[in-house]
Amino acid sequence: MPDDLHALLARQLRRERLGADVPPGAGAWARFLGRISASYGDIDRERYVYERSMRIASREMEEMAERITEASDRVAAERDRLAAILGSLGDGVIVVAVDGVVESANPEAHGLLGVPTGGLVGRGLGDAVHIAPVDKDPAWRGADLAALTDGGGYTGVVRVTAARGAPFVADMAVRGLGETGDADGACVVVLRDITDTWRTGRERAALERLSRAVAEGTPTARVGACVADELVALFGVRALVVPAGGQVGPGAPAWVDRLSTDRSLVNTTVSVDGEPWGDIVLDMPGADDARGEARQALARFGDLMALSVANDRARQSLVVLATTDALTGLHNTRAFRQRLAAEIDVAQRMSRPLSLAVLDIDHFKQVNDVHGHPAGDAVLVDMARRLGDAARAGDCVARIGGEEFAWLMPDTDVLSAMEAAERARGDVRDAPFPSVGMLTASFGVAAWREGAPADDLVERADAALYWAKRHGRDAVFPHTDELAALLAAVGAGSDGPPASPESLLEVVAGHAHDRAAHAARVGRLADTIAERVGWSPEDRRRLLQACLVHDLALTEPPVGDPRLTRARAAWAAAHRRAGLAAAAGVLDAEQTAWVRERDRRWDDSTEARADVPGGACILAAADAWDTLITPAPLGDGHAHERALELLSLEAGARLCPDLVRHVAASVAGVP
Repeated sequence: MPDDLHALLARQLRRERLGADVPPGAGAWARFLGRISASYGDIDRERYVYERSMRIASREMEEMAERITEASDRVAAERDRLAAILGSLGDGVIVVAVDGVVESANPEAHGLLGVPTGGLVGRGLGDAVHIAPVDKDPAWRGADLAALTDGGGYTGVVRVTAARGAPFVADMAVRGLGETGDADGACVVVLRDITDTWRTGRERAALERLSRAVAEGTPTARVGACVADELVALFGVRALVVPAGGQVGPGAPAWVDRLSTDRSLVNTTVSVDGEPWGDIVLDMPGADDARGEARQALARFGDLMALSVANDRARQSLVVLATTDALTGLHNTRAFRQRLAAEIDVAQRMSRPLSLAVLDIDHFKQVNDVHGHPAGDAVLVDMARRLGDAARAGDCVARIGGEEFAWLMPDTDVLSAMEAAERARGDVRDAPFPSVGMLTASFGVAAWREGAPADDLVERADAALYWAKRHGRDAVFPHTDELAALLAAVGAGSDGPPASPESLLEVVAGHAHDRAAHAARVGRLADTIAERVGWSPEDRRRLLQACLVHDLALTEPPVGDPRLTRARAAWAAAHRRAGLAAAAGVLDAEQTAWVRERDRRWDDSTEARADVPGGACILAAADAWDTLITPAPLGDGHAHERALELLSLEAGARLCPDLVRHVAASVAGVP
């Protein structure tokens, strides 16, 4: 290149580096390029333009690099400044991206969550921690942090549980980092640990609630459940109150079995009157200081639990004193009445049977008179023990008087109650009482009538007991309407017209027409036999009276379990006793003997047969014949010929042979 052109280019580049403009006027620049083209051709001109453009671009890139470096330095400085600010904060700050992944977190956040510094970055926040409000909060939308930023963000008290470390309570604020109202942008989460202040306030409130519950007499079991619930709310971990003297009971969950081996379990023993009552247990992972704080709180709750147990025991002692007979340890009259009312309510609602036995020690006054009151007290205590052994777990046995006891049997019909009473009567009769000897007891049994009040049941059982004591003692008597009417008719003689065999038969007819008809037929046949053997009209009249009342109360027991043989025997014996007593009330001594001895076998008497009253033999023969020909409840009566065959088989055994022949002659021609 000629020197003059080189000098020209040098001057032009110098002006450009110094920021000089293109030579003024487009014509000058065009002339310059034209001179180059004229001197060196178009190729050199294009090369010059290209090199010049490259130099300009290079200069611009250098300037851009300088600006980027300056901006990067400013960003780094700002980042360092922000990091210093975040590091100096006492709150945990976590920046979460749209997809829930942590972009950054300050050291305090790592420390709160028990994660090494930098361990949160790149992880999903939901994978690292579990966050939930400590109380119900309608603004809470689960773990969807982006949703929480909608409407200006979220602020509330939450419980934070990390994979490592103990749960803690925090004030949490969530704010979006995107445009205003943009719920899909990243967000920043700020956590401030308020566990100590929050727990102190909550614990104080919980202790106040529990104190009120204890003062109001809340049962220990309920207080224990409340203690466990309060501890769960305070610490956010599993909690349990385990009674059983500090030992793990069968109702405790499996994790409590680790109490002696797992360091994460924190417990305090609840002691009452110096004796261990149970444990309060927390499943508390985390640092030792957290478990230490939990142990201190457990001690405070344990004090309230111990107070509740002591109060409960005191109340139970008062209840026992108020409802227990001091001598025997059985329920007293007040407790019996309360239980009776409750059982009648259940029987009414559930349509279930209910029976009551009332019993009395026979001739107990003689025990006190002969052996002294201490011996009498010992008899009462032993009697209570025997009754308690005879009763079922759900029964109620009470002492309701001096030597009188009540035995309430829920879900039990009258026949089953009589069976139980018969067993108890045998227990009393068959074993001697210390320092006194053999004693007996009388029982009255009644079944509850639907819709009847409690007093009705007690009065009917008392009436049956009175009948048992009046008619021989050492017996179990049921209360039936027929017995009540029959014995009332006999006892009405002092206040009204005297009872008669005919009036008693009317009473029986009102309850058992078939039995009254049977008595009338037996009377007619007996009168015929007596006439055949030469009895006088007066004796025949007296025999007829005896026949009318010979089976006044021989009722069949109610349908029930056929295995209740003791009860059925007691039923028959009680009605036989009552029937004989009623008959004795309207008959003379000889007539009563006829009725009483009618069941004696003929072959059991002496050789002369003189000790079997003649009236008893006639009554037995007439009764046997009518029984054979009368249809039974479960079958038909025998035909005339067959009945005579069966009757003849009894001749000389159960019945008098001569009277059997008279029966056959008397019924001759009867179809």
